[in-house]
Amino acid sequence: MPGVATSGKRGESCTEPGVTMPPAVETALAATAAHAAHLHPGPGSLPLGKKKIRNPRRTAPNAPVQLNTQAGHTTQPDGDAPVVVAMFDFELFGHWWFEGVDFLEAVFSRLAGSERVVPRTASEALAASPAPVVLRLPSGTWGRGGDFQVWWNDHTIPYWRDVDAAERALETFEDRREAIPPPLFAALERQALLLQSSDWPFLIDNEVSRDYAEARIRGHVEDFWRLAHMAESGFVDDAAFAVIADRDRLFEPELAAR
Repeated sequence: MPGVATSGKRGESCTEPGVTMPPAVETALAATAAHAAHLHPGPGSLPLGKKKIRNPRRTAPNAPVQLNTQAGHTTQPDGDAPVVVAMFDFELFGHWWFEGVDFLEAVFSRLAGSERVVPRTASEALAASPAPVVLRLPSGTWGRGGDFQVWWNDHTIPYWRDVDAAERALETFEDRREAIPPPLFAALERQALLLQSSDWPFLIDNEVSRDYAEARIRGHVEDFWRLAHMAESGFVDDAAFAVIADRDRLFEPELAAR
């Protein structure tokens, strides 16, 4: 399975000469994009004040999954079945494409009954059939210019210094975490994770919401060092800890499992 079909114009090679996107896959991707555009025309198509509150019961039936796992099955020049890569920005599932999780559930439910399409992770696909050709892709982003200037610029450098300082402190606490109460250590990890959200430098560069991003950054930095002082001194301020722990409970199950 050396070919990985991701995107491309009709008939063009997606990875190397002779490897083209299966017509059925191209049609399915186009239909999915059109359907998504119908459900969510875009941020500029309707004023925010006129948008309606999402009703899952009404939107779910409007996102049918139409999969034909028998049609359009093609092989590559060497006779191997192609590998189709489907990548999703999971962060967008929470505030843009609300039906994304339901869509993936339906996709895998349908694929479970297919004898010709085998869902695999990228590592599983490579293990099943190592690629004879390895492409070295340059680093890049979806941001302005295709590089990292949105996240790394004169306005965001102070933010990255805060992130670096928090990471270094957390590493020292990791070395002696057995002496730190588990809830306190989890709270430290949580503040570090919240501080590292990629949306903060993005919003700083965006300028429209810079004040909000800087306020959130400042809040997480202050909470991190307040908790760090508790871990360093061995004295936990129960009242202050309760406020922080109650306000920021993200990743609670995941961190508790560690």
